[in-house]
Amino acid sequence: MNIQLTDIDHVGIAVEDLEATVATYPGLHHLAYRVRDLAAALEHVRAEGGRLVDETPRRPGSRNTLIAFVHPRAMGGVLVEFVQEG
Repeated sequence: MNIQLTDIDHVGIAVEDLEATVATYPGLHHLAYRVRDLAAALEHVRAEGGRLVDETPRRPGSRNTLIAFVHPRAMGGVLVEFVQEG
């Protein structure tokens, strides 16, 4: 993708029992990339035929960010989050 990813913002790990899986590493839930322009990033994915969870950049994230998700089917089975800082 050519959408000006600036950094990995965070990696989300989701497990049913953290205590039982911490020794072997929890399953990957999502990967979050920082982007300069969230609307442009979503449009790029849409233009490439990718499926979006969030069609518009209006979901508030933590740390005064704006976030949107790309459907896992568009990204090889991994849920991808784009994060635009405040």
